[in-house]
Amino acid sequence: MHRRRSLVAVALIVAVIVVACGGDEDIPASAVLTAAPTQPSSTEPDPTPTTGPVGETTAPTTSSPTTVIPSVDDIAVPPTLEGLPLAVIRVSGEALVVAVADNGGARRQGLMNVEDLVDLDGMLFTWPDDTDGGFWMKDTLLPLDIAFFTADGSLVDTFPMEPCTESPCPTYFPAGAYRYALETEQGRLGDLEAETTLRFLEP
Repeated sequence: MHRRRSLVAVALIVAVIVVACGGDEDIPASAVLTAAPTQPSSTEPDPTPTTGPVGETTAPTTSSPTTVIPSVDDIAVPPTLEGLPLAVIRVSGEALVVAVADNGGARRQGLMNVEDLVDLDGMLFTWPDDTDGGFWMKDTLLPLDIAFFTADGSLVDTFPMEPCTESPCPTYFPAGAYRYALETEQGRLGDLEAETTLRFLEP
């Protein structure tokens, strides 16, 4: 009888030990170890698309540490161009401050009757879509060079344009469709190579 009680006591002790050791088997792994959330790398590029000075998708924007980017804050402009947005672009490795003609009225006015660009390097005409229209120099007093660029900033064509105060005035057509047209005073940019590109600059 005493032996039987001893065996029962031993069985009870073993049962208690087995329950205590096997209690973790039903606990989900996530309750024991939860992985820390992955943080985005600070070195990853910003996927936000670049936009130009008038809110439209534009030629690629660059910010080069070797390019001195002028400020547009204190730029003096001809009276007829006051109120137009200003932009800083790079063509042939040179930073230029330009007035932006981004609507029909500004594009029709262009540089007509402007005698002095003051602090500007020229005017940039922009369109929301490709175009192939020509330019003329009616009532434009300054001899100009014009360069046409595609949406990605590639050069399409370039040539000089002479002032015209009497009709009929010649119309200058580029060799292909374009998204941007840059007018500067003749000789300002020199001879542009075929690989010349237009880029918007960011400070």
